[in-house]
Amino acid sequence: MVGVIAYDLMNAETRSEVMRILRHHPQFNKHFLPPKNVHDPESIHRWQIGIAGCWPDFIRDSNEDRPKWHYELGASYVIGNVRPPNPVGPPPRGATMKEEDLYLSQAIEVCTQTLGDASKSDEERAVALCWVLHLYADGHQPCHAGSLYAPAFPKGDRGGNQIELADGSNLHTAWDNLLGSYPSANEVRSRVAALGDIRSDMMKLYLRGGKDRWILPKTWIEESLVVAKSYVYSDEVTGPIIAASRGLTPRIPPLKLSTDYYRVAGEVARYRIKQAGFRAGVAVVRCVEKPSRRP
Repeated sequence: MVGVIAYDLMNAETRSEVMRILRHHPQFNKHFLPPKNVHDPESIHRWQIGIAGCWPDFIRDSNEDRPKWHYELGASYVIGNVRPPNPVGPPPRGATMKEEDLYLSQAIEVCTQTLGDASKSDEERAVALCWVLHLYADGHQPCHAGSLYAPAFPKGDRGGNQIELADGSNLHTAWDNLLGSYPSANEVRSRVAALGDIRSDMMKLYLRGGKDRWILPKTWIEESLVVAKSYVYSDEVTGPIIAASRGLTPRIPPLKLSTDYYRVAGEVARYRIKQAGFRAGVAVVRCVEKPSRRP
């Protein structure tokens, strides 16, 4: 959805250049050939740009995987006397896309630089494009922006992955699934259309938020931390954790979240995906329309 929203923000010339770059992806023939029921060029392009945003999940557990890139090291919520990690700083000087030991905000900086560097190969820029789309999506999902720290989770709950739910899944997975699983091309189109006039809605925030400052990863990661504290770690979630941390209960039971929890979470997820798609679109347009040439 983020890729399609970003694509829809581009003019025809920029779309053409983005798709030209993407066709040089080293795994294009493996992942990007359209399904048989997608025929017209624009539908094919929207499907491919959507796949681009998903590609970093396709390469999990492979040599190309970058596990740390998918999340930010930080605290969304702190309970009791525990010491959360320090905020993530800038990427190491000279870091490239071969660097595995980066967190989300660092990786997005490296990938954006690569996509916007006209001296890089189109193959490198195609891979960077996929990561840019993916990381904007991940960073707007609040469970990817930080973790809950408590005596029960002194090293963090891994963005909700360690908080079990009664249905056998976990809190992180519940938030990942709020917009559904990987849909068909037509379903993506209908889901994006259901979000309304994204350009108009987000342009107001873009202008009000100071344009460049509103686009910065630091801004939207901080937003995700606020969203996590307010909505991910609501009283339904933190109550049992506080009880266990105080020794009032022997363990944290699998949580059964209410209908209201999921209703509000769904509203938050839809709003965040609009922000992610708009911001990713602005970032990609800037990289592609005005690329630099680094020595």
